[in-house]
Amino acid sequence: MSNLSKPCIACGGPVFHVSDWVSKCSACGLEIADLPTGTGGGVDGLEDLRRDNFERIWKVLDGTGDLSGQRLLEIGCARGFFLDGARKRGLSVVGIEPDAYGDEAKRKGHEVLTGLFPAVTASFPDRSFDIVAFNDVFEHVPDPRNALHECNRLLTPGGKLLINLPMSDGIFYRTARIMKVLGWNKPYERLWQKGFSSPHVYYFSEHSLKTLIKNTIGYRTLHSGRLRTTSLSRLRQRLRSVSVNRVSTAALYIGSVVLTLGEGVFPADIKVFIFEKPQ
Repeated sequence: MSNLSKPCIACGGPVFHVSDWVSKCSACGLEIADLPTGTGGGVDGLEDLRRDNFERIWKVLDGTGDLSGQRLLEIGCARGFFLDGARKRGLSVVGIEPDAYGDEAKRKGHEVLTGLFPAVTASFPDRSFDIVAFNDVFEHVPDPRNALHECNRLLTPGGKLLINLPMSDGIFYRTARIMKVLGWNKPYERLWQKGFSSPHVYYFSEHSLKTLIKNTIGYRTLHSGRLRTTSLSRLRQRLRSVSVNRVSTAALYIGSVVLTLGEGVFPADIKVFIFEKPQ
């Protein structure tokens, strides 16, 4: 493994190549992909799962106090599922979506800005929002530190930064790495969304994400918790984007069912974190 010239963005530690397109920090474990960044839509079969996970997140936020009248910015709002939950609770919402994928959210009456964060919010006044949310987006951001500094500018004192994302210490990712060692690369590449219009740029563990937040903007962790990884009702539909034949789809389906049934026991593959800006 060769040492890269640039230190880790999370902890400043040394970063090494672990494959021809993935590097890893030897200190905090942050993984970085050498893949082209871009924008794109979602994956088939995820609507039920996303709505369920968003309700779980809202229950946590509901427990932090009365949300009515607060201002929410969601970066990468897609079809507006998370914004729907915010509107039910009386929040004032703004979504950001880089392409036409956000048109459905606009048709539902949500304010959605078309563009890329943080450039699209440059004209917003300081302390414009009480909550800034990244739902399955932060791992796609090419410059996380720059994004975090803009979040810090936009948030009010005591404001909340919400990030949910896939975890490198989760059971699905760990299993995919083992499969890669055994010669089956497809699940590993799919988890990175290699070949998609918007691949993952980073894979965080809980430790590396908290380290990045602490070292960049100094927020404390208010909450961390697991989210559901799969929805069995539409699992086959989702796996069609992973596999190219029926045999491998069936194998992945069986393995995914086993892992899903053990979600409460195995390390969480998707987690949500809420960080609080100092007063």
